[in-house]
Amino acid sequence: MTVIRRCALTAVPFGGAIAAYVGIFLASYDRLPGRIATHFSGDGGADGFMSRTAALWFGSGLLVGLGLLFTVLTLVSKESPGARLTAAVGAGTAVTLGYPLASIHRWGRE
Repeated sequence: MTVIRRCALTAVPFGGAIAAYVGIFLASYDRLPGRIATHFSGDGGADGFMSRTAALWFGSGLLVGLGLLFTVLTLVSKESPGARLTAAVGAGTAVTLGYPLASIHRWGRE
């Protein structure tokens, strides 16, 4: 597999996660509370909050930043033994973070 193809396979899941997060967030923006729960204690109760706008920017920035990080790491690793692992971990990170962030409209209630 070429380096460019491997970088694309790393970057595309982040693009999908960003599109899903922003799209779902904006579609349900008016139904979200003013403060969104962003951290939960061990018993499941919310103990950290952000404003709606801050949550949108933070989630988007997190996905963009990690997408760039993993894509650059994949590019730099070229054909080294860990190149496939780097691409796989990057794609997995996009899915692992993208799903809960896109689901924030269900969890964000106080």
